[in-house]
Amino acid sequence: MGPVPFKITIPQPAADQLENAIISATPEHRAAIISAAKVIERGLRWLPEGLGESRSPFWPLGELRVYTIGPLEVV
Repeated sequence: MGPVPFKITIPQPAADQLENAIISATPEHRAAIISAAKVIERGLRWLPEGLGESRSPFWPLGELRVYTIGPLEVV
């Protein structure tokens, strides 16, 4: 059996923010936002602890990380 991807749970407020960003963007920015969201999702599924930059310990869960791809940033 090969590697198993992590399950991602996106909080509704974050999903709403992403949707609003896509809706309000110009067509060229919309494509960049969607592309960045796909890259972020793929990274979170396969290597979440290695993405982005560590900002501080986030006890007891691990560490707070910031990951920026093009126009999107996740914390």
